Parts: sequence; C-alpha cells; structure tokens
Amino acid sequence: MIIAVLGRAGSGKTTVSAILAARLGCEYIDTSKVVEEVSTLSKGKQGRKALQKVHLKQEDPDWLATPLIERAQASLQVDEPRRLCIVTGIREPYLLYRLQEIDEALVFSIKVNPYMRYCRLCTRDGFISVDDFQISDNGDKLLGLDITFESTHRVIDGEQALENVINDIEVVLFQHGVRSHRKLGEF
Repeated sequence: MIIAVLGRAGSGKTTVSAILAARLGCEYIDTSKVVEEVSTLSKGKQGRKALQKVHLKQEDPDWLATPLIERAQASLQVDEPRRLCIVTGIREPYLLYRLQEIDEALVFSIKVNPYMRYCRLCTRDGFISVDDFQISDNGDKLLGLDITFESTHRVIDGEQALENVINDIEVVLFQHGVRSHRKLGEF
C-alpha cells in the first residue's frame, strides 16, 4: 500500500510523512528529493531547468514518474509482507495516478490557510516577501501544479496540533489494516 501525503508548500506534509514513516517502520519518499536526484544524474548543473522545460512542454510526462515509481516499487519489495511506503510532495495528478497503478493507495491532503503556510515557510526557508509568496502560489495554480482535494481519501486540517494531524491519519490507516509501531501515549 502506498500512503500519499499531499499539500501545498508549508502545509507540513514532509514533517508528517517523516513521523508516520518512523511510527510505521517503513520508508518515505520525498518527491522533491527524487527531482533533485534525477536532475543531478541526468543533466548536471543545468538539469533542473532543463527537466522543468521538458516537463512543462510535456514532451516526456514520465520524466519524474519513472524514477518515483521505481523507488516506490523497491520500497514496497523491501517491506514484505506488509508492502508499505509513504510518498510525499506529489503536486501533479499524473504522478498520483501512476503511483495508484502499481499498488493500492491511500491519499491524504493536508489543508492549511495561506497565512499559516506563509509563516511556516518563513520559519523554514527564511523570510520571503508576501509578493513572492503570492507569485509562487498563483504560479502553481497557473501551471497546474496543485493537486485537488477531490482525489483524496481524507482532507486533514493542518492547522491543528501536529499530534492531532498524525492521529487523524493513523485512524484512517488503522481502518485499512495498517498498524503503527508506537506505544499508547507515545508521540
């Protein structure tokens, strides 16, 4: 089973995924890290820009899907007999569709208001101007790089405490037969 955690920049999806992976005892795959690996391996210093151009032109829609799927399949094989991995950072419906082709997927979206996301990004990346944040936000929408909440099994309120976000996801996982390794009361 693939557990996909989606959300806009600053929603907390990477933090939640890392904690869930530790609790479940499985690997988590960060799509942004796969992008970095692919761009470094295939094109050198100009890789990321070249790959973005290829992707935006849609000459090769699988430029990211292929390495992401290979990584997910390898992770699922390592985690026998449960076959479980967490994938985060998916921002395109096509990637989600391709992952769902290889195994059952549970998809969670973390929804956070723009102000909270802006504050988190400033804390994580250093101060960014409101104008840059709005340009980035609107640019994602124009390029179609934002996953819709319609394709998810559960929309999680990312404005609650981190423990509550993770608990909300764990409840749904439990309903699907996925058990956490943590002890009661342990964060």
